Amino acid sequence: GHKFGAPPGVGALYVRQGTALSAVVAGHQEAGLRGGSENLPGIVAMAAAADHARHRIDAAGNIRGLRDQLWTGIDSTLSGVTRNGAVAPQHETGHTLNVSFSGVAGDTLVIALDLEGVATSHGAACASGTMEPSHVLMALHGDRADAEARANESVRFSLGDHTTAAEIERLIGLLPGLVTRIRG
Repeated sequence: GHKFGAPPGVGALYVRQGTALSAVVAGHQEAGLRGGSENLPGIVAMAAAADHARHRIDAAGNIRGLRDQLWTGIDSTLSGVTRNGAVAPQHETGHTLNVSFSGVAGDTLVIALDLEGVATSHGAACASGTMEPSHVLMALHGDRADAEARANESVRFSLGDHTTAAEIERLIGLLPGLVTRIRG
């Protein structure tokens, strides 16, 4: 549920009729498939988040457009940048952009952007909290000798329904100076 705005730790499972299930933690609830009391506040919050997410679907095209505007701006103003993700951008999630900046430690750029009031992250979400390069980014680059360097040079930009074109333009304006300073 947290992927669409619900509190962490709450989720839903749709089970097709006739599908066999076995309990992970057995108990007396749900015909022996679950133990313990239901997290009623979490369930209510997830329902509200699902309803809100349904209304945000209309904004998805705008967010994807802003993401593409950001990539176009980065690619046209900086050399040595690589877009990390699917071969075809239409197969990527529309709200994130992961870029490797050659010769720039990703964590250093994240700090520099933070000092400018721009929140970003280093690497991939599944590698947060570790100093190791993201296994996802490593896999994207395969057995290439520079895979670890490119993973370490990556920054993830996440956009949402509150992101504006002005914020994207400001970021595009900030990046060349910051990247040049860090490379220098």
